Amino acid sequence: MKKSHLLIYIKYYLLSFLIVGSMATTQIYFILELPLGPKSYTMPMIASLFITLLAGKIHILKEKVSKAAFTDPLTELLNRRSLYSNLSENFANARRYQKKFSLILLDVDNFKKVNDTFGHLAGDKVLVMIGKTLVSLCRESDYCARWGGEEFMILLPNTGLDGAVIMAEKIRRVLEQLQFPISDKVTCSFGVTEYRENIASINEMVNNTDTALYMAKSRGKNRVEVAGETSSLNSASKLATVLR
Repeated sequence: MKKSHLLIYIKYYLLSFLIVGSMATTQIYFILELPLGPKSYTMPMIASLFITLLAGKIHILKEKVSKAAFTDPLTELLNRRSLYSNLSENFANARRYQKKFSLILLDVDNFKKVNDTFGHLAGDKVLVMIGKTLVSLCRESDYCARWGGEEFMILLPNTGLDGAVIMAEKIRRVLEQLQFPISDKVTCSFGVTEYRENIASINEMVNNTDTALYMAKSRGKNRVEVAGETSSLNSASKLATVLR
């Protein structure tokens, strides 16, 4: 048995002892018809204090466990499991109520070089800064997650493809100009897709986004590419012209 678990059992035992003791003391006072003086409230007061401390400890532990289950420990963004849960909900709503939503998948360009040149601690700082930047640029209704390694995914509810591409390009430009704790410039490549009725599953939609990201990588990196040809803003070059 772990030491921490043993301490919890001891606390519960002491708490039970105090509660039973306080109840027994009060009952004895009633049976003997003795006046309930200040000393008779000592045990209940101590028991209440222990209950308060223990309840607070349990609440803190529950929050930590919950955060650990759904949050990436490095960036403090949602983890893959949590995002997938939200993605499943949006996918179901899109099918039932014809609601639109989009996905952005971004990957840090040449991240292995960052780790090899400046060390993994510097690489971690880069990822943390990217995570904070994503949160600052996205809406409260959006979901930002670390998808894995140096990949991040953003779920945009109630957003069509054009809006998602504009958001991706905005993020790309900000990251391109951000001052990271290394001398080299850090850029990201982006793949974007939106929900369509002919998409059979969540995995297919994620794969479409991944294909668009691979396209961005193969076409020179530090750019936004879209899965399919359903948008008039289906390339980073067209989008840059519009935004100017």
